Amino acid sequence: MQNSNSNLNATIIGGGIAGLTAALRLAERGFSVTIFEKGSLMGGNLSAVQRNGVYYDVYPHMFAEWYHNFWNLAKDVSLYREQNFERRSECAFLRQNEFPHYHICTDIGAFNTGIKNLSSGVLTLPEMFLANYAILDALARSGDFLENQTVHDFIVNRLYATPSVTQFFSEAIRNIWSIDSYLSSASAYQSFAKYQFREPSPLCWVLKGDSYSSLIKPLCDKLKALKCSIRNNTEVTGVTVRGGRIVEISCEQKGEPEKGNVVVKVDNLIIAATPDSLGHLVFTKASEKPGAKTIVSLLPQLANVRRLGSDPLPVLYVSFHRILPNIPPYYVALMESKYSVTFVQIKQLTERQRRTVMAIAASDFDALPVRLRQELTRARAVNLAGVMQPHSPKTHEELKQAAIPILNEFRRYVPINLDEDVDWDNTFFHPNLDQQLFINQVGSQQWCTEICYPEIPNLYFAGNTCANPITIATVESGVYSGLQAARAVVEQYRGAAKLDPVTIIEPKGYPTPLLFAWKIMLSPYAALAKLWVEANTVGKAATAAGSGLGVLAGARAASLMWRDAATAVTECGKMAESVFRHIMR
Repeated sequence: MQNSNSNLNATIIGGGIAGLTAALRLAERGFSVTIFEKGSLMGGNLSAVQRNGVYYDVYPHMFAEWYHNFWNLAKDVSLYREQNFERRSECAFLRQNEFPHYHICTDIGAFNTGIKNLSSGVLTLPEMFLANYAILDALARSGDFLENQTVHDFIVNRLYATPSVTQFFSEAIRNIWSIDSYLSSASAYQSFAKYQFREPSPLCWVLKGDSYSSLIKPLCDKLKALKCSIRNNTEVTGVTVRGGRIVEISCEQKGEPEKGNVVVKVDNLIIAATPDSLGHLVFTKASEKPGAKTIVSLLPQLANVRRLGSDPLPVLYVSFHRILPNIPPYYVALMESKYSVTFVQIKQLTERQRRTVMAIAASDFDALPVRLRQELTRARAVNLAGVMQPHSPKTHEELKQAAIPILNEFRRYVPINLDEDVDWDNTFFHPNLDQQLFINQVGSQQWCTEICYPEIPNLYFAGNTCANPITIATVESGVYSGLQAARAVVEQYRGAAKLDPVTIIEPKGYPTPLLFAWKIMLSPYAALAKLWVEANTVGKAATAAGSGLGVLAGARAASLMWRDAATAVTECGKMAESVFRHIMR
């Protein structure tokens, strides 16, 4: 760690994981760092909402094995996988009227669980094979081929795809990233899948505590120990460029409108803001002094950042009066649910309170009833149970009006009694309108910012709106982009100040030619699987229509053919695994 140098200064807009990562790496190298965050708590999407002294995650988070830069950051605040996180190898899918018979997938992408996942029952066995083959097909493609396609476009145009496979991808994308497959970028999905496929086991890790108390607060404490200035509840309202450099920003302290905008001089500026804030800042000056210009006046291409989108993922935190039976500790997606509902039990709170506490997320915000969406938009990120006195009858009624549409959908899959089971005093709704998820829609990569531009050499960008190899909006993407920004700042001073370089770990995937060879090797079995599905469909239709036995005999023949093909696929998979291991040594 270098000694503090008063000549090295950096200002960061945005206190999410990207901004905090950049701040830490710069502070370690002697920079005087100031972070401006408009929210009351640092952390962005890793922040929390507090109720009755307990922090609840803004979103329930999963941390993948391949998040190597994140794991290095976690070590800096004494968080370790085996001590502070729990392995989660399973995720599950649940159909209506099938509770408690979950369809479980284990370490998706791993060779040793491949056959088990094929027979999980999420789809029929041949259609599960086709779904996995579609992922392999995407991984074996060049980025240029997928650049202007949505996930839906890619899947629906595969000759081997069936309607059930297409619907499965649509639900999976919506549940995981809160975006429809017909909007989601196929190239962004490919980026995520290739890293997950390389390191699939375990499927993910989850923190034993909440992300704010366990990660963000210790990280902020470390930054304060390094003399960083952290300014919560302070919104940056404008940025001034003069003489080809950023010279000042204007900010407003929430709760103190009488002070108005305060102008602050800056030497180096990192913008790690949300799409909405970024779109505002590039167009707005901090002052009207002579010679003051906006960022977009020198970088007109940044006008397109206004095209970048984000969506809220509303989360309902529900406390029950009892331990609900047959609720697993892993994530469960409710198949074909009205609001693309997923749920996960909050294990640490369930064990501590000896009653089930869970987070129920409605990934399809636009599908919520119009009145509810209007109320949430009006209320912003409020705790509906805390708007009035916590035990007033009106409080219960207001809370139920917000929660019941989602709970009604939830109980179509999991049997609960709203009046007897739900503890309304400790149930609350967080619409997350102020912590939205970045949308990796088609075209978004061409609108994202670069790390820096020669036209304004002291301006840098971080966050999911900044181009980085991870592409898909994840915690690792945020950390990676923060490291990129910190490294770019350090490179400007390394010759004079002898600063240590900022280390970034590049994620790895299997070589595309190898994936392509495996795809070609499995293509005959994809054709057989499609034939089996179609023959089975025709057989069912013939049976329903009372048709002759010839079609059924054909369906049976196709079924036997698929059985033989499945055996061949198993052997082929073993051979492919052997080839992978040999090549990747």
